[in-house]
Amino acid sequence: MKKGRKIPALLLTLSMILSACSGGGSDSSGKADHAPAEKKQEAALAGETIKIKITTTQNPNQQMGKGLAILIENLEKELGDRVEVSGYDSAQLYTGSEEITACEHGDIQMFFGIGGTMETVSKSVMAVKLPYLFPDSETAYQVLEDPEINEMVYGKLKESGLLLVGLFGSGSSLVANNKHAITGPDDFKGLKMRAPGTMEAMNLGQLGASSITTPSEETYSSVQQGVIDGMITPTSVFLARNFNEVQDYVTDPGLMALTIGYLVCNEKWLTSLPQEDQDKILKAIDTTITQMRSDIQNETEEIFAKCAELGCQVYAMTPEDVAAMKEALLPVYDEMAKEIGPDVIEAMQAKVEEVTK
Repeated sequence: MKKGRKIPALLLTLSMILSACSGGGSDSSGKADHAPAEKKQEAALAGETIKIKITTTQNPNQQMGKGLAILIENLEKELGDRVEVSGYDSAQLYTGSEEITACEHGDIQMFFGIGGTMETVSKSVMAVKLPYLFPDSETAYQVLEDPEINEMVYGKLKESGLLLVGLFGSGSSLVANNKHAITGPDDFKGLKMRAPGTMEAMNLGQLGASSITTPSEETYSSVQQGVIDGMITPTSVFLARNFNEVQDYVTDPGLMALTIGYLVCNEKWLTSLPQEDQDKILKAIDTTITQMRSDIQNETEEIFAKCAELGCQVYAMTPEDVAAMKEALLPVYDEMAKEIGPDVIEAMQAKVEEVTK
């Protein structure tokens, strides 16, 4: 017997919200609550070609570049000739912060957002990267798709007219450098390292390393030139950007920080579409997110073996090493509480405990 795919709770919630927003309900008398003008507008929209412009700053070999191709295929499969999708990878149109603004203004309909960039919209997004908060990615999905937690972490996106329609892990954080093997918290001291976001920078500072701001596309050359010694980066990025060519030591620190990527759309655009089209778009998104989650899980399990094959000296932290790291990084929770509020952190910790019982 085949098992049906598990639809992410986030997509189920969105489907109900969007159905209500697009006026698909009825009043107490059982009569449809569409006004005649709205019916005419929906009928007109139903005959128009749906034009969707989607962007990502990642290249075609990276997770979100691949995800863009998958999403386009799924949208065309669900909507057929009704849709015209234009995809732009490698920051062809916008940088990360620019594509957020473009989506807010409706210049694009969707974008794949990197966690560090999404933090500029709402500081609460940083909470997902709290060191060693989640034991695994599946727990993270369950926690972040809980309606209450989701609202606390991502609710402010709605104020900007943005709708989070999908989230996926980008792998665990990988630590690399050119000086020595990193086996515990003391080995970070004195290193100059690139961090992909605010949380990673806080972690590095707590561990005694210097956090250097370096654009992703300049990180390779920065290592070559000695501007930085190493980096914290999602596992999905390390080999895709050939960092193995310029880094000697690679460490698997466990879930020091689960990196999350996002698929975001313009809410006004989506809710303006006929309900049938909304449902098909959400189905295409669900299929895409499910595949992306599966793919990154498989890649993460293989990444460190591939790094060793390519000549990097790889070290996997033991449970004792991880315990020492968690202890060293506890002050980060207090610092983050000042940024996003202790209520958010406490709620997430409680939900993790509930999910893992």
